[in-house]
Order: sequence, then C-alpha cells, then structure tokens
Amino acid sequence: VAQWLMRLYRDSTYEIPSFLDTTKTGLPYSTNSSTFEFQFVEQDENQLRIRASDSNPYRTCRVDTVVNASITNIKAPNFTFNSSCLFPQDTVYTPEVKDLYETQDSLIIDFGDNNLRYYSGKLSQPIFYTYKDTGDFQIKFKVIDKRFNCVDSIVKTKTIFPSPRLEFVTSPPCEKSPVTFTSISKPGRPGNPIDSLTWIFPGTAPVKSKLETANYTFAEGGTFNIELRAKDKIGCTSSLIQQLVVNPAPKAKFITDTANQFAFRNLQFYDLSEANGPNGQITSWLWNFGDGDTSTLQNPVHYYDSVAIYNAKLSVLNQYGCRDTLVGKINLNAYLLLPSAFSPNNEGDPRNENLAIIQRGVSAINDFKIYNRFGELVFQTNDLKQAWDGKFKGSEQPSGVYQYYINARTIYGKEIAIQGNVTLIH
Repeated sequence: VAQWLMRLYRDSTYEIPSFLDTTKTGLPYSTNSSTFEFQFVEQDENQLRIRASDSNPYRTCRVDTVVNASITNIKAPNFTFNSSCLFPQDTVYTPEVKDLYETQDSLIIDFGDNNLRYYSGKLSQPIFYTYKDTGDFQIKFKVIDKRFNCVDSIVKTKTIFPSPRLEFVTSPPCEKSPVTFTSISKPGRPGNPIDSLTWIFPGTAPVKSKLETANYTFAEGGTFNIELRAKDKIGCTSSLIQQLVVNPAPKAKFITDTANQFAFRNLQFYDLSEANGPNGQITSWLWNFGDGDTSTLQNPVHYYDSVAIYNAKLSVLNQYGCRDTLVGKINLNAYLLLPSAFSPNNEGDPRNENLAIIQRGVSAINDFKIYNRFGELVFQTNDLKQAWDGKFKGSEQPSGVYQYYINARTIYGKEIAIQGNVTLIH
C-alpha cells in the first residue's frame, strides 16, 4: 500500500489515480480530502496519473500530475522444521525458496531463546540450530527491505523434546568372564519410550537391540570406554560414553597327594591358585569333590568311599568379586597294600603273625607272589583272604627282606598291581 499526501486549493477535487500504462491494474485503498492510498498487486516501477479539477461552475480547470511509484514486494519466508530434540541434536529450519525475493536486504531469526541470527541477502540454504533446553519456543523469521523500510515477519511455535537419559550398570567386571551390562535409562518424557538401544564395546561393531541387557567378555583387564546409544519413539537420540575398569581374575589351580590317591582313604587336596594383579588376593575357596560333598577350606582332605573317576572342581574368588574355576579328574584306585613288616609266632602281637593283604574295593586277587632274596618263590596264591605265615613247604623262613608282587581286580573290573618289600622278623 502506497500513500500520497496532496495539497488541494480552494474547491479543488481529484479523481481516483490511474495507471498511465493501461495494462496494469491496482486497487484504490482509501481516499479523503487530503490523502489517497493505493494498493499495488505486484512489484514494479509504476507511473500514476493524478487529475485534480476545481468546482467553478463557469469553467472547468484540470491539472494532471504524474507520480512515480517504485513498488517492492517484501514477505517473510515461510519455513519448516524437523522434529527436534535436546542438545546435541540440531534443529533444521528450511526456508521456502519461493517466498524469498531479490529485494530482501536482511533476514533476522529469533530462535525464541534470546538468541538472534542475522543474514544478509537472499537465503536459500537450511539453517541449523542447537537448543540447550527443552520447552516451547516462539520462532520468528523477520525480513527487512531498507530502501523502503519494508518489514514482514512470520512466527511459529517449536517444541524441543528431551532426549533419553542414559545410565547403565554392570555385573562385576572381570577379565575372561562374561560381563552383563544392564541399561537403567529413562525416557526423556513420559509417554515417549525408548525404542532401541545400541551397545558399542571395544573392537566390535555396534550391537543394536531392543533388549536392556548385553554381555561382553574382556580378554584381559584394563580400562575401556563403553558407549550406549538410545533412540526414542519420536527419533530423539542420546549417547553415553562411560569408562569401565575391568579387574584381573584369579587363576584356579590344585593338585592332590597322588601317592595316596586311593578310594576308602583320606585324600589331601592342595590349592595352588594364583591371585594375579599387583594387589591380587584370593578371598574364598569353594571345592566340589564330585560326589556331592563340598568344602570352603583352602586345602581340604576328602574321603571317597567308592572306586571311580570323579570331577573335582575348585572355584576361587578374589577381592574384586572375580572368579575362576578349574575341574580336574580324580581317578581313584582301590585301596591295596601290604604291611612293611610282620613277625610270625610273635605272641606279643598276634595280629602281626601273618602277612595279609589290606584292601578296600578289591573283588579278586589274580596273583599274589613273595620271593626271597635269592629270587625263589616262597609264597603264591590267588585267594584274597589267604595270608603268608612266613613258611615255605612247612619250614620257617629266615628273617630278612622279601619282595612281593600283587595283581588284583577292583569291584569295577579295573586291574591294579603293586610291588614292594616286606621284612620278616623272628
């Protein structure tokens, strides 16, 4: 709308302005005794004819005045924006190019959070802006044409949504054992649930899942960066990088008294576990002997009442809560031996008069032989209950050292053999 101020003398009147170029059109906007306004429908260089005349009844006097009117069209551009979330995500404002004009001198954007940006000339590229807080913001695009002091603006409301709040916990982080990661993250706002989680572990590709837990095994101890990413239902994302200290694990190790690894006798277990780490310390032991019995002693003794192969297991725990377990096979022989000496006709100790096999778990004797120091066979039997009385063909044998050899079969069908020396004392 352009406005002109006119000075009319005496009884002069004027006609509605018209274009000199009859192909152009416009709309009279308003008139009164001293001013007129005219609305143009397009921007251009225009010439208007203004005709005034007096009201003298005896003559008609007219005067034409040509007014030059340079009309500019200034309009704030409409704009669109994406669904936006809190920092660090950008809000993208896209002005519509069709609403931008060459006559635009500057564009001022008020992002609604007391921050302004100024742009010169024509702008047709997307505008990126990062909000530091959530809420509703009044976004104002204002354009200015300085030549004619023309101004136009457009205002829209933009809502910035909170991103998911990320947090996770772990099981005791130990090397060589699966570590369970559990997300305890919360939605940015009620009704906008987390839609997906992505776990990023050292040296692996991102693992995307809707599950709140993930497992990862660290080959060694140390400090590692663990990243958790989340995306909610409307597309807001968050990322959390958290350092995790992975502690060294102990090394379980044990041996047994192999010289006495028999059934029906006490078997000694020895813990040889290694704590590992500069300040490593084993704080607890748990033994499972494979026959249903357990122990929490460091070096326990256990009695097996059957000839069999047992899977004995030792589990050790250090001060970090890290555990290691070792399973070892205990192959038990039947209990089979001879006394180291005996004394026939010894009235002081009748239990020692005969040399008898002491056993548990033996079902039969395949061969039981005794030799004197000359290599002569002085006794032989395959009767488990038969003992040597120190005689050979009815004659007492002299005192001395004799050698024995026993071959037996256990109640589970396993053959065992022992040999050694026994002393005959008169």
